[in-house]
Amino acid sequence: QGVVVNEITGQMYWVDFETDMILRANPGGSHYQQLVTEGLDLPTSLALDPWQRKMYWADVGYGRIGRANLDGSEAAIIVGERDGRSGSIALDPEQGKMYWTVGEYSPGIMRANLDGSDAETLVSGLPGPFGITLDRTAGKMYWASWGLQRIWRANLDGSSIETVISSGIQSPSGLALSLPPADIRHNYIPLSQFSN
Repeated sequence: QGVVVNEITGQMYWVDFETDMILRANPGGSHYQQLVTEGLDLPTSLALDPWQRKMYWADVGYGRIGRANLDGSEAAIIVGERDGRSGSIALDPEQGKMYWTVGEYSPGIMRANLDGSDAETLVSGLPGPFGITLDRTAGKMYWASWGLQRIWRANLDGSSIETVISSGIQSPSGLALSLPPADIRHNYIPLSQFSN
């Protein structure tokens, strides 16, 4: 989740927590750009909504969630520091929701609208959640817990929590799913309409 690909343009975006920046480039490395260079402290996770031309990031240092246009313009903090530190972020654009992990103080999984409003805690009391991904078709979220050395799963509302993997792993952090095409949005926007 530190590196993501724009499903429409093919550009790759990534966070650099050494320089506190968000960057992008073409798949072969050409057209390298620094997009967000201020207001970050240990950005660790990035998610894109190419249909709305937005990117979202989790910032561990400041414990915040930020959003900007895909070209880095209009960067803003949409969720301030709460009881913990934001670690990883995942989006459900069709439902207008974002999900993120909180890894310190009051560890858990939180959810809010894509503008940061109506934040709610879905899962609490599980040490060290870090790395979250969604299976929107199945209505499930998955996350890694380095504190308990497990991979967990729950419904998107936080109910029916279950352990998926509980042995053979030590410090899981990043997490991704390989999903069938049914999970890809069907309201395709022609590439010619994108200026970013």
